[in-house]
Amino acid sequence: MKIFIAFISALLLLGVESARDGYLVDEKACKLSCFINNKWCDCVWKGRGGNYGYCYTGKLACYCEAVPDNVKVWTYETNTCGKK
Repeated sequence: MKIFIAFISALLLLGVESARDGYLVDEKACKLSCFINNKWCDCVWKGRGGNYGYCYTGKLACYCEAVPDNVKVWTYETNTCGKK
């Protein structure tokens, strides 16, 4: 039991990086557009250090899974796309 607690403590101290899903954004904080082109979205996402991205057809934007914390993704709450 002590080994298990030590292991959990070590993970917390190492700062395990969490991952989330979301839409990739450009330099203006707008979603990256696509039109049923999974290869393009996947290529862009892999260029940012990810594993898998695809064109979410309903939203016509690149959606990525397992996004690291250091990569910005679009959220409704922090949306600044098109605003001055």
